Amino acid sequence: CIESARRLVDIDPGNIEALIKLSACASHLGQPRTARSHAIDASRMLGQEPQWLAELAEQLSLVGESEAAFRVIQTLDPEAAMPVLAKAGVAATLHRTVMLDEALIWIGQAASEVKNDARHSIVHAFHGELLRFHNRRQEAYAAYEKAIRLDPAYPQSYLGRGLVQRATNEFNHVDNLRKLLSRCKPNTRLEACASYALFKELDELGDHALAWPQLERAWRAKRTEKGYRVAEESMLFERLSALSAKLKSAEYSQIDEYPTPVFILGQPRSGSTLIERLLAQHPDVHAAGELFDFIQQLHWCADIPARGFVSIEAAERVATQDLSNLGQRYLDHIKWRANGKKFVVDKLPPNYLLTAFIAKALPQAIIIHSVRDPMDTCYSQLKECFDRLRT
Repeated sequence: CIESARRLVDIDPGNIEALIKLSACASHLGQPRTARSHAIDASRMLGQEPQWLAELAEQLSLVGESEAAFRVIQTLDPEAAMPVLAKAGVAATLHRTVMLDEALIWIGQAASEVKNDARHSIVHAFHGELLRFHNRRQEAYAAYEKAIRLDPAYPQSYLGRGLVQRATNEFNHVDNLRKLLSRCKPNTRLEACASYALFKELDELGDHALAWPQLERAWRAKRTEKGYRVAEESMLFERLSALSAKLKSAEYSQIDEYPTPVFILGQPRSGSTLIERLLAQHPDVHAAGELFDFIQQLHWCADIPARGFVSIEAAERVATQDLSNLGQRYLDHIKWRANGKKFVVDKLPPNYLLTAFIAKALPQAIIIHSVRDPMDTCYSQLKECFDRLRT
């Protein structure tokens, strides 16, 4: 595919479709800098068909250029003629770049236009997710219900529905969830999500003896479906720890033009969201949410694609570099989010893996470690199905 795209660009340098394909191919081949270069070239060619601009915005977000992606989307109208799945794709790009108010507008428009068939159930499920984030619970429940009616095999809908509607003796889905689980293939995402949903409802109904086995079933299915390997995780920690002593602090000649980053690090369910909300009450603080910018820029510096949270190969390569480049790229990529405020809060939990890199690459950064009683934290994690909607 890459050769045909190159030929198209040679013939027509303004061919946005070919440039997007070149960027996607470079990403697939593990060439993040080349992928970014092609995507940035394509971003200079506005005035194109809306569908191509939607694809361009997605590709820009995937190569770590969230601001450029957002600027492209700003040229589009959610009510304009455009395939409904392309509109849902714009919402997914906005979600990826943590622009959630705008994402809700786009997915709401897509949900109002979409056909009522199983292929499009994910649009309603995604609509439910964003409505839930905005605390519009009744609307979110209706969106999840529609998604389940259209495709009873889509896992995320059951999780989301349980989070917006508390189970009562008069109103619950226990019997339906049991029937669903009786037909589930073992160790699948559907089994994990449905088991978590059933656990939550039984727990809320006070039937703890029956709830616990469902939680155990969910753990087994999730662990198998994810393919989690303890030895690999332990090795990652050991190698990252060994790098910490080798890192040298970056030096900056001028940082006054940038907001000061505030990293909230810690285990999921340790209180990081509460801390972020408290800080955001101050007029000089912008809460940007869970940003992948530091991880993406670390991988860009290493010229290794960011697949998953942290690549130890990328960390080891960057550890030998001048970390001011990493710090500068992070500052350049979050500046637009500050809206003129002095501090930007980044609360992505996995950033704790890179605490040493953050401290050395951004010596001016404020790092807040969120700590909660270990037993409470671990049990709260076990009760939570960390399952991202696959858009």
